[in-house]
Amino acid sequence: MPARASEEVVGAGHYGADVDNLTKIAETVREFATSATLTLVPAAPVHDYGPEVCLGPDIIDLPAFLALAQHHGGLLYLGAAPFDPDANKDDDGESETLPEMARYKGRVGQVSVAFAANGVVHFWEHQTPWYRQWRDTVQAASQSWRRDLGDEDESERLSL
Repeated sequence: MPARASEEVVGAGHYGADVDNLTKIAETVREFATSATLTLVPAAPVHDYGPEVCLGPDIIDLPAFLALAQHHGGLLYLGAAPFDPDANKDDDGESETLPEMARYKGRVGQVSVAFAANGVVHFWEHQTPWYRQWRDTVQAASQSWRRDLGDEDESERLSL
């Protein structure tokens, strides 16, 4: 009998805005890989390095995605790490993370599952709303910092 992802854990209704911890989804992927005899790689491939298709709960549910992975066999990649708001401290020990994000420490806020078939990497990804907020804040801070560096570089260049 083929392995199946648990519908009660990852059914369509479990991806809504009220979900703030994706640990159960990551556990479902791990269990599925074991039962389907797929090799689980505890990391997600990087985007934009070749042909890829990006899917998610709005396009295909996780059980259907895992069935595709099983059909193509081989490796199943899973990126799902517990959130650590202290991981983004700068050299001065300052955190770019909003203080209210500390309450999510240890929760899984992003899951990325992938497999490759016929030279195309297939991704299934989901993020919680709080994780998206954190990511957007960090990216905005990073872009602001880069703009500041750009101004310094420009003034240094003009002074030559």
